[in-house]
Amino acid sequence: ADYTPNDPTIGAQYHISKINSFGAWDVTKGDTTVLIGILDSGSDFNHPDLAANIKYNYADIPGNSLDDDANGYIDDYLGYDHGDGDPDPNCNNNHAATQQNCAHGSHVSGCAAQVTDNGVNGAGIGFKCKLIISKHGKDDDFSAPGGQSYIYNSDQGFYYLSVRGAKVINCSFGSGAPTGSQFTAVNFAYNNGAVICASSGNDGSNVLRYPAAYANVVCVAATNSADIKASFSNYHDTVDVSAPGENVNSTYWNDTYAALSGTSMSTPITAGTVALIRTKYPS
Repeated sequence: ADYTPNDPTIGAQYHISKINSFGAWDVTKGDTTVLIGILDSGSDFNHPDLAANIKYNYADIPGNSLDDDANGYIDDYLGYDHGDGDPDPNCNNNHAATQQNCAHGSHVSGCAAQVTDNGVNGAGIGFKCKLIISKHGKDDDFSAPGGQSYIYNSDQGFYYLSVRGAKVINCSFGSGAPTGSQFTAVNFAYNNGAVICASSGNDGSNVLRYPAAYANVVCVAATNSADIKASFSNYHDTVDVSAPGENVNSTYWNDTYAALSGTSMSTPITAGTVALIRTKYPS
């Protein structure tokens, strides 16, 4: 009982025990066919705690400039870079000077499903579930807080991840105003069988954030290690669930690790949990 992976720093990940991950893993450790879409700034494909859990699109031959699988995206073997409009979402390939633009997405990826039971660093709640990376940061944009990139063309991510078969889509971003195109994209993904998890925001206020506030989206607030609302977390009657989001240890860009805080962290922890539920109960 209470399966314990061999990841050496799992004890420093308070959220793993707080949400009863060990008990959940006795029921299911997820499955490689259950795909979590990470709609974010990008990710570190070479990270020792991410690489084995990234889902490649083997139906599309990389580098031949053809849409081999006829899914509407050319050469999307790794995923797709909707921020820069090219098929390469891997920050470690050609963009060494701007890898920090993928720091956020790398951390989010690990919160959802960093490689678990591999004897390296910590664990991800999604365990065996795979990650599809939909990159929406721009390599040359440093205008967001912390010198990172804003999220661009996010609507396209819902369509892309739906086409790729994501059972869960994680959205650790948001804005204060809904748009018709975003609403349409969200519902396209929902109607194609995806559970969409989105962050309630970090203003510490009773305000709406989108896409989290849409009816067909799981809106996630953040808690701390004492299991109470984190001071920064937004709250609203559209919030569906709360999860740990303060000082969460996870993967970071350039093969490193970091403890970050935000509803950006509580949301992928929720998405990874949803992936376990969808493994056990596919419908």
